[in-house]
Amino acid sequence: YPKSAFKIEVETLLIDSYISSNNFKEALELLEKKSRAAHKEAYQKVTFFRALELYNNAKYLDAKELLNRSLSTAINPIFSARATYWKAETDYQLSNFKEALEGFLDFKNTIQSQQLEEFENIEYNLAYTYFKQKQYALAIKSFQSFIDTKPKNLILSNDAFLRLGDSYFVTSQYSPGIDAYQSALKLGKIELDYATFQIAVSHGYLGQISDKIIGLNKVIKFKKSNHSFSFLKIKALSNID
Repeated sequence: YPKSAFKIEVETLLIDSYISSNNFKEALELLEKKSRAAHKEAYQKVTFFRALELYNNAKYLDAKELLNRSLSTAINPIFSARATYWKAETDYQLSNFKEALEGFLDFKNTIQSQQLEEFENIEYNLAYTYFKQKQYALAIKSFQSFIDTKPKNLILSNDAFLRLGDSYFVTSQYSPGIDAYQSALKLGKIELDYATFQIAVSHGYLGQISDKIIGLNKVIKFKKSNHSFSFLKIKALSNID
């Protein structure tokens, strides 16, 4: 039994034990000391999972570096697709919106993407990335596509309606914007005062003054804490365009 083959087998067992116990940091340290050629698939997986740990700890630059390493060892197409997605998420967190968009689109177009959990919210992520780049027509399309999937997560659905409304609002499409904000209000999960305020302002731009006044009176009735939060968001929104 060749000594080199035995050594690789022992290393593989040790790496597998680290992976099975979710000790990706130790697994990566071990792999960095060994021949990557003998453990390519393990290296791809470990760098991916360690990158997720770093991402969850908001260490985005370190996570991106490991995701690039994972992608450079493209043995398993599932992990390549997942690494593509999470690299895009990392770029988004780093405000690299152009790179994030490219990554999300690459992920969406991979053969494996539709069988992965990450695919569930891909239109939502694309929509936000378009929105951040002021590509509002594409943001509207992607937010609507996400809404059409009838997501189970009602918070995300509520948020998608709000941002759909914002996309219409900043492009002066006030009537469909009102519809989107009203849909958000029907879900009633988040930012009720913000949606109510935006509806009122939209009525004002449409010359529907009585509806605007009714809406503003509703806003006044909201609790002060929520009220102040939303006005910070309104101020931010006013700087988008």
